[in-house]
Amino acid sequence: MKIMHNTLLYFCLVAFAVLPVCTDAFSAFVINEPAGMEDYKNQEVTLDDATVESADSFGASGSETVYYISSEGSSSNDGLSQDSPWDFETFNGHKASDSVYLFKRGDEFRGVIVKRMQKTNIKFGAYGTGTKPLFLGSLNITGWEKTSDGRINSEIRDKVYEADLSDAVFGGKENVNGIKHLFVNRKLMTIARYPNVSSPDKANWLNIDEKRGDYKFYDEDLKDYENTRNYWKGATLRARTYSWQYSVREITGYNNGVITTESEKTPWYPIKGWGYFMDDKLEELDYPGEWYYDGENSKIYLYPPEDTDISDSLTEGITHDNGISIYWKQHNVAVRDLSFKHYLGSCVNINNSDNVVVENVNMQYCGKGVYIYNSNDTEIKNNHIDNSFATGISIGKHENIGITGNQITNNGMFLTYGSFNTALTQGKGINSLGSGALNISGNSIINSSYSALEIGTDGATISNNFIQGSLLNINDGGAITLRGNNIKITDNIIIGVYGNINDGANGYAGEDKTSKHGSYGMGIFDYKKMKNNVITGNTVAYARDIGIMVTEGEKNYEVSDNVSYGNEVQIQSKKGGSGIKIKNNIMYVADNIVMGMGKYAFHKGLEITGNPENLVLDNNFYCSPYSESYIFYGGGYDLDSFLHFNGSHDKKSGSCDVRFPGFEIKSVVSTLAEDDFEDCENSPPVLGGGTCSDDITKTGSASFMRESATSIKLKNEIAFEKDKIYNLEFDSYAAGRTTYQFRIAKKLDGEFIRLIPESNFQFKNKKQHHQYMFRARRDLTVAPIFLLKDGDDQQLWIDNFKLQEVEAQQKEKTKIVFDNEGLKGISSDSALIVNKTDESKSFSIPGNYETLDKQGGDMVLEPFKSEIIVKTGAGDVRYTISGYVTDSESVGISGVTVSFSNDAGSATTDSSGFYSQSVSQGWSGTATPNMSGYAFVPENLSYSNISSDQPEQNFTEKPQDIRHTVSGYVRDSESAGISGVTVNFSNSAGSTSTVTDSSGYYSLDVDSDWTGTVTPDIENYTFDPLNRSYDS
Repeated sequence: MKIMHNTLLYFCLVAFAVLPVCTDAFSAFVINEPAGMEDYKNQEVTLDDATVESADSFGASGSETVYYISSEGSSSNDGLSQDSPWDFETFNGHKASDSVYLFKRGDEFRGVIVKRMQKTNIKFGAYGTGTKPLFLGSLNITGWEKTSDGRINSEIRDKVYEADLSDAVFGGKENVNGIKHLFVNRKLMTIARYPNVSSPDKANWLNIDEKRGDYKFYDEDLKDYENTRNYWKGATLRARTYSWQYSVREITGYNNGVITTESEKTPWYPIKGWGYFMDDKLEELDYPGEWYYDGENSKIYLYPPEDTDISDSLTEGITHDNGISIYWKQHNVAVRDLSFKHYLGSCVNINNSDNVVVENVNMQYCGKGVYIYNSNDTEIKNNHIDNSFATGISIGKHENIGITGNQITNNGMFLTYGSFNTALTQGKGINSLGSGALNISGNSIINSSYSALEIGTDGATISNNFIQGSLLNINDGGAITLRGNNIKITDNIIIGVYGNINDGANGYAGEDKTSKHGSYGMGIFDYKKMKNNVITGNTVAYARDIGIMVTEGEKNYEVSDNVSYGNEVQIQSKKGGSGIKIKNNIMYVADNIVMGMGKYAFHKGLEITGNPENLVLDNNFYCSPYSESYIFYGGGYDLDSFLHFNGSHDKKSGSCDVRFPGFEIKSVVSTLAEDDFEDCENSPPVLGGGTCSDDITKTGSASFMRESATSIKLKNEIAFEKDKIYNLEFDSYAAGRTTYQFRIAKKLDGEFIRLIPESNFQFKNKKQHHQYMFRARRDLTVAPIFLLKDGDDQQLWIDNFKLQEVEAQQKEKTKIVFDNEGLKGISSDSALIVNKTDESKSFSIPGNYETLDKQGGDMVLEPFKSEIIVKTGAGDVRYTISGYVTDSESVGISGVTVSFSNDAGSATTDSSGFYSQSVSQGWSGTATPNMSGYAFVPENLSYSNISSDQPEQNFTEKPQDIRHTVSGYVRDSESAGISGVTVNFSNSAGSTSTVTDSSGYYSLDVDSDWTGTVTPDIENYTFDPLNRSYDS
């Protein structure tokens, strides 16, 4: 049997309207999100500053003196008891070694803790019962009045307020800082900008149209918006100027759509497509939540958020630099149980001071949480650092630093707000430079604009950290990025590495304007030419690019005992290097269909490029349930073929036998090409590049044989349609191992257009069944082709070929769980179980799942370890029987059980009447629908030796006669029931009867239109009435 359709390709002309530049234009502009990513991207995490604590942080030791400070204290007090505390100003005037300063819990202190240079052995802590003492680097702004400033648009002027800050006390010398950020009721406001956004963590970009010099660019939309010469001069340009970088610059000139910026500080030249916006201009204050500070006139303007009464609101403007500065040989200092908020520089600044401990401190809304420079023997432990504008913890030159047990959340999430005039890669959880012992352990780092950890310290140890949500705003880096040598990265959990290219700011990669960057969100990533780094025992999941990457020129790397799950590429060694060992890793390839999500055709297990010297691949384990090719080293292979063509590697490695279909076919829309090659004389084969063969010893029947051609191509073109789903299936047999690439592509106007990513098929010296489902990227009329990539022998047989358009539903393929609650009701093909705690943890694997080494039941995971589980029975090649159960009006019936004989289980219809059941290849049996009160046509469906999916296996409710019950009692004259009475039901069609029970009761079901008489009969009795008559 053959079917070949020549279908038409339709083109649509769409009129595109100009997008109004309003709010959050790109906040929902997300394409091709990886499966599961939304669960681990931008998770809401807040700092708990309401915890009540008690007990003094420190007591006096040796020659130390304890001083108490309260917001209600006084300079006339001696500060030596809780009953006689100092005020904050008196405290700041006291500078002595061997001092313990305790601040009253629940109190607030606006300003900074001043430097105590060369004063040693000082402790800063808390006393009393309440929340942590709070230090604020912001002004409390009051005295708001409606503005009459003519620079503000008259249409909204009556909604804008101003306040005079002439008498305010600012941080910095001579008011150098002014107001840099404004909060209303503890929420960050937006500096007056164009185009508008609802919040500074939202994206709404303009885009560069054309470079006009090293420091100039042109934007047609900007010319259309405001064309007054030098209108934008003095405002601030905030731009994403490359994949991994923002630039913040003063605008020095503007004319007719051309922006000019200061030249000496611009590291990247403007390239077409990159996003930008402009702020710090009063005339653009036109949207709720925007504000502007006029330093020349010491005035601040605010358009309050909707439904906000500014007279009854807390309004705070950040102005101070650092919360506490431990500076210049101020050694042996401890900071404990305090809270710092609203500082431009750092909440805690440690500079040229050794032996400092910062513990149990809250830090919020500072440029950096902690900054350490040229300071040694320092511990930063058990703190919570939240919403740093630039970096959570930044470490410069140092020796022997410990960063342990901290929560570091929401790093650099306010787009470009980490700087006011520089280039920056903002949003790192922890970054370090220089050499010296560094231990980063046991931290939780959630939501980072860029890397969670960027480590440039040689000899650092990175262990037992939990990292979730990295590269959320910019691109090209790792959740852990390595810039040093001899680093040990051990037992870390990394989940959700985004590599943002989707918010509307991603421009061209170069001035030739030929391509844009893909997503480069990597789990563990290193820069070129590093050496002697060890990456072991880590878990990396849901990276949009590479789980673990070893890049060009590295030497003596070890990548061992890691679990890489559901990344686009699990492990990659790129562009050479030498002495690289990749061993004992588990690589789970969770998908083989990537719709433009990254730069690779489809998900991969291991990829090696550049022929590294002395490469060691040993004892790895691969699992690729959806793709036949998952090892890429000069070609694309499964493990069996890889060992055949590259026999010197990975001899002790293994692979799972798990296979899942990926999609669930609901119905076949149309069959585009089909051939069983049984009648080639009368009907030519649909494939070209070979001949029909009557040799049934290869595939079990007549087939198509390719003998010498290097490609097999469908003879006729198919009109594929964008976003439609297609199913390709066929059987194969090869005389030797052979790899073919399946390609649907065409050259149009000089450009090579791919409908789908290429996929490799592995053909072997045995009969195999192949299935590949894909979603079309675009409309394209083309003939699919198989291209020979590797092969021992030119002979290949193909049978039972079909290509269909189908209605299908993508299955839930992966899931990540952290506790037994997450395992309840699990239905995904696989799951990654993670213990992100520092204690061993028990898990109960559901009965229909098992580990990759076939274990089930209860399991204990050690701290910061993980385990992959898959559905049981997945080792079989399996097919899906599916269809609908409907009533006579074609409406789906839910809750119908469809039972499959021979131990194949059962399925229950959903709200649309749809059911599906997976069965093993070769299964034979029946499928029978059942539901109380229903009968169906057909009563069942029979199957024999299943070898493909069976969609549209439908059942329809059988119309049934409606029956009624005729019932009553036969009694004597004293109303006692008479048993044994025969009650006859008779009409022209015949008669039937029933007998009364011990109470005299009878009943009988009859058809709804039954007509006849009912007559009781028993010897020696007569009845009144003699009978009863019924008419329909």
